[in-house]
Amino acid sequence: MATSIVPKDREQLSAGTARILDASRAIAAFAVLLQHARSALLVDPKSATRSNVATTILYWASGFGHQAVVIFFVLSGALVGGSVLRSVSSEEWSWRAYLIRRLSRLYIVLIPALLLILLWDGLGAAIFPAHGIYGDVMSAITLGGHTLIVHNRGAMAYAGNIAFLMTIYVPVLGSGAALWSLSNEFWYYILFPCMVLAVARRCNSWRSLAYVVLTFAIILFVSRGIVEWMSVWLLGIAAVRAPRFRLSSIRGSWLVIAAFMVFAVTTALERTIMNVISLRGDLAVGVGFALLLYCALCRDSSEPVAVGTLRLSGTWKRFAGFSYTLYLFHQPPLAFANAWLSYTHHSRWQPTAPHVATMFGVIAAIVLYSYFGSRVTEAHTDDLRSALAYRYAGRRHVRSEPTYDPYSA
Repeated sequence: MATSIVPKDREQLSAGTARILDASRAIAAFAVLLQHARSALLVDPKSATRSNVATTILYWASGFGHQAVVIFFVLSGALVGGSVLRSVSSEEWSWRAYLIRRLSRLYIVLIPALLLILLWDGLGAAIFPAHGIYGDVMSAITLGGHTLIVHNRGAMAYAGNIAFLMTIYVPVLGSGAALWSLSNEFWYYILFPCMVLAVARRCNSWRSLAYVVLTFAIILFVSRGIVEWMSVWLLGIAAVRAPRFRLSSIRGSWLVIAAFMVFAVTTALERTIMNVISLRGDLAVGVGFALLLYCALCRDSSEPVAVGTLRLSGTWKRFAGFSYTLYLFHQPPLAFANAWLSYTHHSRWQPTAPHVATMFGVIAAIVLYSYFGSRVTEAHTDDLRSALAYRYAGRRHVRSEPTYDPYSA
């Protein structure tokens, strides 16, 4: 190992590291989908009439949805938080340009997702009115002789989800339980720049004081859980900003393999032994993934990386390209399928081979549904971002930025 350290503001990534980031996003989104599909379509493990090695592995392997969200948080911290630090340190920071990039990324999928929740849940409530899911999240009101379905206390919940207040002051809208993480992401996007600008050299004392006050105001405004789980998000920033040691190509590759094994074992142990949602468990998984990311960046430092290798063609790139859409679109149709099962079979399926095969067929259909949905939403993020930047931020802010932007998230 060489003793020299690579500059921390390096942005270029090798093909291997780009592939790791793409694969992480794609696999994390699929893990969330798999857990929700199993929960919606198959009975709980304790209710399974058959207990064998195959069903045990199925139920265990389909339980990593929350750990997948932890990966999204670390990726978001690394990419979004890292870009904030680069912009501030290079004195190119602009709140207007930053918010255009972040909000365009979030809203281009969130608004269609909220409308689809209204559509799917409204259809499900009309066909299966007695089902518990729709009874819990919806109520009926009469307006002008027409019966309307209102989700989670109506317009207030919808407006609260648009404003990223879910889990803080309003519930998530309808069957879109996965929306909870967007609330965390949005407030990290706002809170972290305030923290950085409070100590930035470019700010005078009064401006720094204003950012300190704003930081504490946001902390008091959001929930305690959001603030505590920001420690997981900050792990991504630590991974990209820590000094990097130069390694030979072979040693770098072995280091990445070792880090992956540490991450995999840590995640498996956390899932098996703890198997509860806790900050301590999430930090363990987050540290493991941040270590993997850091080792991959160290491997990049072994040789020059040409500009333009950030995204390469390949399977992982295609799947990662609609991971955000998949994350937000998948739950409403699964809730509808769950209501159909309860209505027609009075129970979810037992984990027999035909039922498991059908479950994976449903998963494949939702993947295709999300992919085609992403063609009119997520795929146009850069176009929307450029148009808004040109209109509201001026020509000088119309520039490309690193493509990796997990909604994140």
